[in-house]
Amino acid sequence: MGFFDVHCGYSGLALIGDARLVVLQKKGRRWAPIAAPIVATYNRLGGVDEARKNAPFARWLMAATGESDFDEALRALAEGETRFNGSPISYALVDEGVYQAIKGGVTAASSELPAALRVGWKTALDTLKPIDFEDGDQYTGLIDEFGCAKRITRARKRFAGNAAMLKAIARNEAQWGARDEDDDEDDRNGLSSSEKRRKVLAVISEQTGIPVAQLGPERNLYTDLGIVPGSTEHEEIDSAFRGIRTDLGFKSFSKCATVGELLTAVDGGALPDNEGFVWAGLVKRAATNGQKRSVAKS
Repeated sequence: MGFFDVHCGYSGLALIGDARLVVLQKKGRRWAPIAAPIVATYNRLGGVDEARKNAPFARWLMAATGESDFDEALRALAEGETRFNGSPISYALVDEGVYQAIKGGVTAASSELPAALRVGWKTALDTLKPIDFEDGDQYTGLIDEFGCAKRITRARKRFAGNAAMLKAIARNEAQWGARDEDDDEDDRNGLSSSEKRRKVLAVISEQTGIPVAQLGPERNLYTDLGIVPGSTEHEEIDSAFRGIRTDLGFKSFSKCATVGELLTAVDGGALPDNEGFVWAGLVKRAATNGQKRSVAKS
């Protein structure tokens, strides 16, 4: 999955920064939490970063999914591939400020969970539904064309009169507003950081036929996406990259092996310390990957 933003499962706000990950299990026709929300940080990939520091949860999740990597385990959970005691499980994400503002009783956790995770949750979370990537978007900030201001407005209308919740909404608004300010300060060539990433990802998607949502930072440009060095597709991506990083020379982006490395460079970061790739070997591996590209004649 590529860089994008999903929404708080309780308030509908665009997630940014701290969040709670809530494991849900399908019971009949409805979904319900089975454990206390895990403190986490949203990673703009539909998942979280900091939850991995919760060792009991990470161990349980990897055991439940059969994965040895936390990120892959979370992805399996999101894609509906995992069952716990015979029933499907997934997860929802809740904005941290919103979670703190929720009032009401507490529901006991499932006795079938490990003792370290057997902690109750706020009963109001019983209305959550699994994360919906189709409902996601790529927000550049708060107020521009690709901003999330409408989400703020909807949440304010929904929770009008709830002082604690309105304070949480204001916190979310301030965080997105700060991103507007950061983009203005770091703006180069008339594009914000998010717009640069969006532009390059769009070109990669157009040239490879792979949806932006599947262009995760770990994907290898050559062996995973099938980009053949020297091909027309390669040149188009290089052109888009140099259109943003005008300080770099021809084919500088070829030092980037993954989508993540490329996006870091797009944002103004240093290129990876690679001596360069053995292009012939990459062509061979890309070809065996079933995604041959027509190599442009020099």
